Amino acid sequence: LFAMACVLLLANPIAMLLGATGSGAHLQAGATDYIRGLGFGVPAVILNAVLSPAIQMDSGRKRVLTSVVIDAVIDIILDFVAVSMGMGLFGIGLATTIGRYIRLVIQLLHFRNKTHFLHFVPLKTSVREMIHMLSFGTEKAWRRFGNVLRPVFINKLILFYGGAAAMTAMSIRGNISDLTEVLAVGLADTVGLLTGIYFGEKNEEAQKHLGKSVHRSCALFCGTAAVIFLILAYPIAKFYTRESSDITSLAHLAIIGVALQCPLQALVRSRITYLQRIQKTKSMQLVIMLSTVVYPILSALGLGMLFGVYGVLLCYLVGDFMTLFTIWIYYAVTKRRFRPSAQDYLNLPDDFHINPGDIISLDIRNMEDVSLAAEQLSMFCRGHKLSSKVGNRAAVCLEEMAANTVTHGFPLNKSKTPIIDLRVIITSHRLIIRLQDNCPKFDVGSRFTTLAEADQQEKMSNLGIWLTQNLADETRYVYSFETNTIFMEFNIDRE
Repeated sequence: LFAMACVLLLANPIAMLLGATGSGAHLQAGATDYIRGLGFGVPAVILNAVLSPAIQMDSGRKRVLTSVVIDAVIDIILDFVAVSMGMGLFGIGLATTIGRYIRLVIQLLHFRNKTHFLHFVPLKTSVREMIHMLSFGTEKAWRRFGNVLRPVFINKLILFYGGAAAMTAMSIRGNISDLTEVLAVGLADTVGLLTGIYFGEKNEEAQKHLGKSVHRSCALFCGTAAVIFLILAYPIAKFYTRESSDITSLAHLAIIGVALQCPLQALVRSRITYLQRIQKTKSMQLVIMLSTVVYPILSALGLGMLFGVYGVLLCYLVGDFMTLFTIWIYYAVTKRRFRPSAQDYLNLPDDFHINPGDIISLDIRNMEDVSLAAEQLSMFCRGHKLSSKVGNRAAVCLEEMAANTVTHGFPLNKSKTPIIDLRVIITSHRLIIRLQDNCPKFDVGSRFTTLAEADQQEKMSNLGIWLTQNLADETRYVYSFETNTIFMEFNIDRE
């Protein structure tokens, strides 16, 4: 509420800071109205930023994605309504605010379901703990900083070269960019989630596979979206601008830029998230500043001198391209080869490895493999002098969960063979078992939560899952890139 009050009260100075001065002074009133319209949505923006990652971790990824899409669609529809009703720029800003609050309501509905793990509770966190938690948001904080700093320069160039018509085209570009950004954010969030998992278990091969999957997914989904927006660029521009041919041509070019930027933006954001998860904070901050501030501004300056307003409208596209080009140049120079390997791009620390004796890695395809894997796990635990209690619990959990997958993994296609990738590692304080399979989605995490409050008959019908829930010290489930992954962790008790 305090932030909202500041934006509403300081709307005029903020408009001046963002470029509504000098040759753009005639836009000051409109910019102030637009900022005030956005200002009412500040609480929703903050709460959405807090809730989105938490809901995604609580098996609510689809809800978050749905809320983002609905937010973007409602924003576009209400923009058109605001223009039709003559509400001006205040109405356009208010349309964005309404979209943000609808997104917040959709996300809050997640907590109606009592089977979910996360619930609202009274705050019992100290100031020091809050500061520690806030440190995990450095990626978003730096990005926000860049997003605030960049428009100060680019908006001035847009006004200088193209005036009000160019600013209108840039506003349309922002609306379309909200839609394409959904793909970039979704891909980056998936990268962050899986990178955190694989980095924690020091699984270099899985990191390589993830990198290949990211590029394939980007080419498929973001490439398809880019083609669609390229085809629809002119009709969308015409829809927004009606009879104004000057604005239509500028908006058309801006939308083409958004379409071409879509796959590049997804790769840049994924790289940033990856660097954060492998704890390369300085590299992450550098990439953020290059992609959000340095290259867009330099591109706007250079292209503006060469092509005027048309060049400035493409500065974001060129900025992401230059960021990826810089990443390639860095590894090509430091590794002294024109085509850096996947290993080079992983940028993992030198000590990123586990002693061969501290890991089990094998495939499970049938019940015989399940029995052999459980037996090997028992010997592994005895070899590391873990207590028989820990070894027995771990073996039972592995056997039950793997057997369930082999038996029920493909309920609609019994001829298809499940492939389970088993990885067991031991650290100084924990034994970690990770099972990853190629079967249709089965949310074991939700089943764990449901069985906690189920009757005895229901627990006996799901005996393997219920046993695992009670025998493991911690369980986690993740579904991404069409694979189910379950983690079972056990606190170490050595004999």
